[in-house]
Amino acid sequence: MKIEQIIKVIEQKYPKVNGWKDDFLGLQIEGKKEIKNVLLTLDFTNDFLQEIKDYKIDLIISHHPLFFGSKEDLIKKDSILKQKHQLLLQQKTNFYVIHTNIDFNLGSIPYYQAKILDCKNLKLIDNKQAISCELENEIAFNDFVKIVRNKLNLLHDPFKTNLFNKKEMIKKIIIASGAAGDLIERVNKKDALYIIGEMKHHHWLYGSDHDLKILEIGHQSEKIFVDIIEDFLLKNFAKDLSIFKIYENKYKNC
Repeated sequence: MKIEQIIKVIEQKYPKVNGWKDDFLGLQIEGKKEIKNVLLTLDFTNDFLQEIKDYKIDLIISHHPLFFGSKEDLIKKDSILKQKHQLLLQQKTNFYVIHTNIDFNLGSIPYYQAKILDCKNLKLIDNKQAISCELENEIAFNDFVKIVRNKLNLLHDPFKTNLFNKKEMIKKIIIASGAAGDLIERVNKKDALYIIGEMKHHHWLYGSDHDLKILEIGHQSEKIFVDIIEDFLLKNFAKDLSIFKIYENKYKNC
């Protein structure tokens, strides 16, 4: 399968124009023209350099970019990034990024998270950057957190919240992935629980000042990206590609 054919199909589903204007999307490193083995991942870390060699990976599809900025400038500053870059060039491995262009549609990471959590009445809000939905029945916050951990496979990831009444009943949900703390200032709803990947300190202050309920579940919650893209590739290239997956970085939270 030609790399151009794969990219064409991907960008019909996830056009780069749908991502943030200043995002770093698409083919960041160009390698082999003929693709057989594809590796799907959330991030490209040193933890799986050997897999690239062992499985003769022709194409890496990552959610997060390898280069957040000028490739040349970043390689000069970061010796480890330079080593990764050199390895991919040596192996002739293509590196392709699907980032914010998967986030703003009914098929986004928050959409699939809402479906897994059995939410109803899913709606795109905030210029398609988040999903608003409802649980079938009210549930105590503490019990709902356990459901989030189990269903999103985040059993060992650190969560943060400003909701100290663990028995407060939850029904309305707003979900946004990644560093989406600005959302709470634009969508100021006191009757919903915000589930967000990452929050900055001033967003926590805003949330507390405005009595907003927030649950931060970390960037690793985006690892569902791997399954989304696997399903998409299997529907389109099942006979042509071998697909390998790495779900998360090999670090442990204290």
